[in-house]
Formats: sequence, C-alpha cells, structure tokens
Amino acid sequence: MTLQASADMVVFAGSLQLAEEGVQAVLPAIDEGQLAGALTDRSAGHVLAPKANYGLLTTPPHPADE
Repeated sequence: MTLQASADMVVFAGSLQLAEEGVQAVLPAIDEGQLAGALTDRSAGHVLAPKANYGLLTTPPHPADE
C-alpha cells in the first residue's frame, strides 16, 4: 500500500523475515497490475540519482576480474 501511494521507499520495522516478504511481494504486484512498473521505476530513480551524484553507487570488483 505504501508503494501504491507513491512512496519512494518503504521502511520495515520488526523482523528480517517481514522485510524479505515485503521485498518479494513487489514484483508479483507489478505483474498482477496492483502496482505500476513505471511508478516503481520513477521511485528507483528518485532514490538512486542522489546516491550516484555523491558517488555512492560504486560496484566492488568481481573476484574473477582481479
């Protein structure tokens, strides 16, 4: 419901299991039309753009690349 209301992020309190269940529910909700994929793409951009601007999206080298 939080993502349907256009929130860019969801904060989970409680158990790790609850958070994992929430994350795993996102893709089926998009597939079933309960959540707009374009909306989640926009939200991801809102969250990732500032991180990219501050250089926080660096990817560690893959062990095979070393």
